[in-house]
Amino acid sequence: MDPRGAFARVQEIGPYLAWTDRYVGPGSMAVGLIGFGLLGAGTAKSHKDLILMDLKNGRIIPVDILRLRKLLSGYPKLLRKYKALHEDLQADVSMHLAFVKSLNKELAKGK
Repeated sequence: MDPRGAFARVQEIGPYLAWTDRYVGPGSMAVGLIGFGLLGAGTAKSHKDLILMDLKNGRIIPVDILRLRKLLSGYPKLLRKYKALHEDLQADVSMHLAFVKSLNKELAKGK
C-alpha cells in the first residue's frame, strides 16, 4: 500500500474540519459495480469529495448539494449566495470548500 494515499490534508479548521478525499459509501460502490461493472466501481472510487467532521459530535459528513444547503440553512445570506450559483458550480468541490470556510467564520462569530 502506498502511504501517500493513506492520508488527506485538512484544508479548513473551525467548527467543521474539511478535507477532500475519495469518499465512496456502500451505495456508491454498489451502483457503480452493478450498473457499470468494474469500470464503474473504479470511477466511483476516483471521484474526490469534500468531507467534513463536525467537531461537536465527531460526525463525518460527505458534502453534496443537499447536505451543504442543509448546513447553510441557518445562515440565509450564505444560502442565498449558494443557491444563486449555476448548478455546475453548486456541485463543485472547491465551491463547497469556500462555503464551508464562510460557514466556519459565521459560526466562530456566534461564540
